[in-house]
Amino acid sequence: MTDKPILFQGNMVRGILRNGKTQTRRILNPQPRIEFPNSVIVDKIRITENSPVAMFRNRTGIRQDIKLKYALGDRLWLRESWWTKCSYDDLAPRDVPETAPISYAATDLRKFSSGVGRPSIFMMKWSSRITLPVVDVRVQRLQDCSEQDAIAEGVIKAQFSVHGPRHTVPRYFIEGRKDDCHFKSAVDAYKSLWNSINGKPKPKMKDGKIDHYLSFPWDGDSGTFEHLGKPHIVTANPWVSATTFVIIKTNINKIGENHG
Repeated sequence: MTDKPILFQGNMVRGILRNGKTQTRRILNPQPRIEFPNSVIVDKIRITENSPVAMFRNRTGIRQDIKLKYALGDRLWLRESWWTKCSYDDLAPRDVPETAPISYAATDLRKFSSGVGRPSIFMMKWSSRITLPVVDVRVQRLQDCSEQDAIAEGVIKAQFSVHGPRHTVPRYFIEGRKDDCHFKSAVDAYKSLWNSINGKPKPKMKDGKIDHYLSFPWDGDSGTFEHLGKPHIVTANPWVSATTFVIIKTNINKIGENHG
Protein backbone atom coordinates (compact mmCIF):
# COMPACT_ATOMS: atom_id res chain seq x y z
CA MET A 1 0.00 0.00 0.00
CA THR A 2 1.29 3.42 -1.03
CA ASP A 3 0.06 6.99 -0.51
CA LYS A 4 -0.15 8.80 -3.85
CA PRO A 5 -1.55 12.14 -5.06
CA ILE A 6 -4.33 12.30 -7.64
CA LEU A 7 -5.62 15.40 -9.47
CA PHE A 8 -9.27 16.17 -10.18
CA GLN A 9 -11.04 19.11 -11.80
CA GLY A 10 -13.55 21.14 -9.79
CA ASN A 11 -16.72 19.49 -11.08
CA MET A 12 -15.24 16.05 -10.35
CA VAL A 13 -14.30 17.18 -6.83
CA ARG A 14 -17.91 18.22 -6.27
CA GLY A 15 -19.04 14.83 -7.56
CA ILE A 16 -16.80 13.11 -5.04
CA LEU A 17 -18.04 15.35 -2.21
CA ARG A 18 -21.65 14.38 -2.96
CA ASN A 19 -20.56 10.70 -3.01
CA GLY A 20 -21.50 10.51 -6.68
CA LYS A 21 -18.05 9.75 -8.14
CA THR A 22 -16.26 6.59 -7.06
CA GLN A 23 -14.34 5.69 -10.22
CA THR A 24 -11.72 7.27 -12.45
CA ARG A 25 -10.28 6.16 -15.77
CA ARG A 26 -6.71 7.04 -16.69
CA ILE A 27 -4.99 6.37 -20.02
CA LEU A 28 -2.31 3.68 -20.00
CA ASN A 29 1.07 5.13 -20.88
CA PRO A 30 2.41 3.62 -23.01
CA GLN A 31 -0.42 1.94 -24.89
CA PRO A 32 0.16 -1.69 -25.97
CA ARG A 33 2.52 -1.81 -28.94
CA ILE A 34 1.39 -2.03 -32.55
CA GLU A 35 2.28 -5.72 -32.75
CA PHE A 36 -0.53 -6.35 -30.29
CA PRO A 37 -3.58 -6.56 -32.59
CA ASN A 38 -7.25 -6.48 -31.59
CA SER A 39 -6.79 -9.94 -30.08
CA VAL A 40 -4.77 -8.41 -27.23
CA ILE A 41 -5.80 -9.73 -23.84
CA VAL A 42 -4.87 -8.68 -20.34
CA ASP A 43 -3.34 -11.66 -18.59
CA LYS A 44 -3.39 -10.25 -15.06
CA ILE A 45 -2.31 -7.38 -12.85
CA ARG A 46 0.63 -8.06 -10.56
CA ILE A 47 2.61 -6.05 -8.06
CA THR A 48 6.38 -5.79 -8.47
CA GLU A 49 8.36 -3.75 -5.93
CA ASN A 50 5.19 -1.87 -4.94
CA SER A 51 4.52 -1.00 -8.60
CA PRO A 52 1.33 -2.40 -10.20
CA VAL A 53 1.86 -3.85 -13.68
CA ALA A 54 -0.70 -4.91 -16.31
CA MET A 55 0.58 -7.94 -18.20
CA PHE A 56 -0.56 -7.89 -21.83
CA ARG A 57 -0.30 -11.05 -23.89
CA ASN A 58 -1.50 -11.67 -27.44
CA ARG A 59 -2.51 -15.02 -28.88
CA THR A 60 0.96 -15.70 -30.26
CA GLY A 61 2.48 -15.41 -26.77
CA ILE A 62 4.12 -11.99 -27.14
CA ARG A 63 4.01 -10.20 -23.78
CA GLN A 64 4.28 -6.57 -22.72
CA ASP A 65 4.17 -5.25 -19.16
CA ILE A 66 2.80 -1.74 -18.60
CA LYS A 67 3.01 0.04 -15.26
CA LEU A 68 -0.21 1.32 -13.71
CA LYS A 69 -0.52 4.46 -11.63
CA TYR A 70 -2.62 2.96 -8.87
CA ALA A 71 -2.96 -0.44 -7.18
CA LEU A 72 -5.47 -2.12 -4.91
CA GLY A 73 -4.85 -0.86 -1.37
CA ASP A 74 -3.24 2.46 -2.36
CA ARG A 75 -4.49 5.56 -0.58
CA LEU A 76 -4.94 8.53 -2.89
CA TRP A 77 -4.90 12.06 -1.53
CA LEU A 78 -6.84 14.43 -3.71
CA ARG A 79 -5.18 17.48 -5.20
CA GLU A 80 -7.47 20.33 -6.25
CA SER A 81 -7.20 24.04 -7.02
CA TRP A 82 -6.92 26.15 -3.87
CA TRP A 83 -5.83 29.40 -2.27
CA THR A 84 -4.93 30.79 1.12
CA LYS A 85 -4.71 34.30 2.60
CA CYS A 86 -3.17 37.01 0.44
CA SER A 87 -0.50 37.55 3.08
CA TYR A 88 1.06 34.25 1.91
CA ASP A 89 1.08 35.13 -1.81
CA ASP A 90 4.86 35.56 -1.89
CA LEU A 91 5.46 32.09 -0.48
CA ALA A 92 5.95 28.97 -2.55
CA PRO A 93 3.30 26.31 -1.78
CA ARG A 94 5.85 24.19 0.09
CA ASP A 95 6.60 27.16 2.37
CA VAL A 96 2.98 27.92 3.31
CA PRO A 97 2.65 27.02 7.01
CA GLU A 98 0.32 24.21 7.98
CA THR A 99 -1.55 26.66 10.19
CA ALA A 100 -2.61 28.69 7.13
CA PRO A 101 -6.34 28.65 6.29
CA ILE A 102 -7.01 26.77 3.04
CA SER A 103 -9.91 27.44 0.67
CA TYR A 104 -10.91 25.17 -2.21
CA ALA A 105 -11.89 26.48 -5.65
CA ALA A 106 -14.43 23.70 -6.21
CA THR A 107 -16.67 24.76 -3.32
CA ASP A 108 -15.51 27.99 -1.66
CA LEU A 109 -16.25 31.61 -2.58
CA ARG A 110 -13.38 34.03 -2.98
CA LYS A 111 -13.21 36.92 -0.53
CA PHE A 112 -11.43 40.27 -0.55
CA SER A 113 -8.67 38.76 1.57
CA SER A 114 -8.26 35.72 -0.68
CA GLY A 115 -4.80 35.16 -2.09
CA VAL A 116 -3.79 34.12 -5.59
CA GLY A 117 -5.32 30.98 -6.98
CA ARG A 118 -3.02 27.96 -6.81
CA PRO A 119 -3.26 25.10 -9.32
CA SER A 120 -4.04 21.62 -8.04
CA ILE A 121 -0.55 20.36 -8.91
CA PHE A 122 0.82 22.63 -6.15
CA MET A 123 -1.46 21.39 -3.38
CA MET A 124 0.52 20.04 -0.45
CA LYS A 125 -0.36 16.74 1.18
CA TRP A 126 -1.22 18.37 4.51
CA SER A 127 -3.80 20.66 2.86
CA SER A 128 -5.74 17.92 1.04
CA ARG A 129 -9.24 17.39 2.42
CA ILE A 130 -10.19 14.11 0.69
CA THR A 131 -8.65 10.63 0.84
CA LEU A 132 -9.58 7.87 -1.61
CA PRO A 133 -8.55 4.31 -0.67
CA VAL A 134 -8.44 2.12 -3.81
CA VAL A 135 -10.71 -0.95 -3.65
CA ASP A 136 -10.52 -2.19 -7.26
CA VAL A 137 -8.39 -1.74 -10.39
CA ARG A 138 -9.37 -3.04 -13.83
CA VAL A 139 -7.59 -2.71 -17.17
CA GLN A 140 -9.91 -2.42 -20.15
CA ARG A 141 -10.67 -0.58 -23.36
CA LEU A 142 -12.37 2.77 -22.85
CA GLN A 143 -15.55 1.67 -24.62
CA ASP A 144 -15.94 -1.20 -22.13
CA CYS A 145 -17.33 1.43 -19.74
CA SER A 146 -20.85 0.34 -18.76
CA GLU A 147 -23.87 2.41 -17.72
CA GLN A 148 -23.10 1.57 -14.10
CA ASP A 149 -19.46 2.57 -14.59
CA ALA A 150 -20.48 5.89 -16.15
CA ILE A 151 -22.70 6.68 -13.15
CA ALA A 152 -19.75 5.82 -10.87
CA GLU A 153 -17.65 8.27 -12.93
CA GLY A 154 -19.90 11.07 -11.68
CA VAL A 155 -22.65 11.22 -14.31
CA ILE A 156 -25.89 12.53 -12.79
CA LYS A 157 -29.30 11.03 -13.58
CA ALA A 158 -32.45 13.16 -13.39
CA GLN A 159 -36.07 12.95 -14.52
CA PHE A 160 -37.32 15.61 -16.92
CA SER A 161 -40.88 16.44 -17.87
CA VAL A 162 -42.12 15.73 -21.38
CA HIS A 163 -45.56 17.13 -22.29
CA GLY A 164 -46.41 17.84 -18.68
CA PRO A 165 -45.28 16.74 -15.19
CA ARG A 166 -46.95 13.32 -15.44
CA HIS A 167 -44.70 12.25 -18.28
CA THR A 168 -41.02 12.19 -17.46
CA VAL A 169 -37.96 10.64 -19.06
CA PRO A 170 -34.50 10.01 -17.62
CA ARG A 171 -31.69 12.23 -18.79
CA TYR A 172 -27.99 12.21 -17.88
CA PHE A 173 -25.57 15.08 -17.51
CA ILE A 174 -22.21 16.18 -16.15
CA GLU A 175 -22.24 18.85 -13.46
CA GLY A 176 -20.98 22.21 -14.63
CA ARG A 177 -21.06 21.51 -18.38
CA LYS A 178 -23.00 23.61 -20.87
CA ASP A 179 -24.45 20.50 -22.56
CA ASP A 180 -26.39 19.50 -19.43
CA CYS A 181 -29.40 17.21 -19.86
CA HIS A 182 -28.71 16.41 -23.51
CA PHE A 183 -27.95 12.72 -23.12
CA LYS A 184 -30.20 9.71 -23.12
CA SER A 185 -27.63 7.42 -21.50
CA ALA A 186 -24.96 7.75 -18.82
CA VAL A 187 -22.34 6.41 -21.24
CA ASP A 188 -23.13 9.14 -23.78
CA ALA A 189 -22.74 11.79 -21.06
CA TYR A 190 -19.42 10.33 -19.94
CA LYS A 191 -18.26 10.04 -23.56
CA SER A 192 -18.86 13.79 -23.96
CA LEU A 193 -16.84 14.51 -20.82
CA TRP A 194 -14.01 12.20 -21.90
CA ASN A 195 -13.72 13.75 -25.35
CA SER A 196 -13.73 17.27 -23.90
CA ILE A 197 -10.61 16.36 -21.89
CA ASN A 198 -8.79 13.67 -23.86
CA GLY A 199 -10.21 13.93 -27.39
CA LYS A 200 -8.54 17.24 -28.23
CA PRO A 201 -4.95 17.45 -29.57
CA LYS A 202 -2.48 18.08 -26.75
CA PRO A 203 1.02 19.30 -27.59
CA LYS A 204 4.08 17.32 -26.59
CA MET A 205 7.26 19.32 -26.23
CA LYS A 206 10.87 18.55 -27.18
CA ASP A 207 13.76 20.96 -26.65
CA GLY A 208 11.29 23.70 -25.76
CA LYS A 209 9.26 23.36 -28.95
CA ILE A 210 6.12 21.47 -29.94
CA ASP A 211 7.22 18.15 -31.39
CA HIS A 212 3.85 16.48 -31.99
CA TYR A 213 0.28 16.24 -30.71
CA LEU A 214 -1.54 13.38 -28.96
CA SER A 215 -5.24 12.68 -28.48
CA PHE A 216 -7.22 9.74 -27.12
CA PRO A 217 -10.84 10.10 -28.28
CA TRP A 218 -13.64 7.73 -27.36
CA ASP A 219 -14.08 6.53 -30.95
CA GLY A 220 -13.10 7.32 -34.52
CA ASP A 221 -10.00 6.51 -36.54
CA SER A 222 -6.59 5.84 -35.02
CA GLY A 223 -3.39 6.77 -36.78
CA THR A 224 -0.96 9.60 -37.42
CA PHE A 225 -2.47 12.72 -38.97
CA GLU A 226 -1.45 16.38 -39.12
CA HIS A 227 -2.42 19.23 -36.80
CA LEU A 228 -1.04 22.75 -37.14
CA GLY A 229 1.78 21.44 -39.26
CA LYS A 230 2.89 18.81 -36.74
CA PRO A 231 2.25 15.05 -36.48
CA HIS A 232 -0.96 14.27 -34.60
CA ILE A 233 -1.05 10.76 -33.14
CA VAL A 234 -4.63 9.65 -32.48
CA THR A 235 -5.40 6.58 -30.37
CA ALA A 236 -9.15 5.97 -30.38
CA ASN A 237 -10.76 3.73 -27.76
CA PRO A 238 -7.51 3.53 -25.77
CA TRP A 239 -6.60 1.09 -23.05
CA VAL A 240 -7.31 2.57 -19.63
CA SER A 241 -7.06 1.66 -15.98
CA ALA A 242 -10.44 1.90 -14.23
CA THR A 243 -9.80 2.64 -10.56
CA THR A 244 -12.60 2.33 -7.98
CA PHE A 245 -12.26 3.99 -4.58
CA VAL A 246 -14.14 4.77 -1.40
CA ILE A 247 -14.43 8.33 -0.16
CA ILE A 248 -13.09 9.60 3.16
CA LYS A 249 -13.61 13.33 3.60
CA THR A 250 -10.56 13.77 5.81
CA ASN A 251 -6.91 14.60 5.31
CA ILE A 252 -4.85 11.48 4.73
CA ASN A 253 -2.51 12.26 7.63
CA LYS A 254 -5.45 12.24 10.04
CA ILE A 255 -6.78 8.76 9.34
CA GLY A 256 -5.45 5.29 10.13
CA GLU A 257 -4.07 3.09 7.36
CA ASN A 258 -6.92 0.60 7.79
CA HIS A 259 -9.70 3.20 7.77
CA GLY A 260 -12.61 2.50 5.42
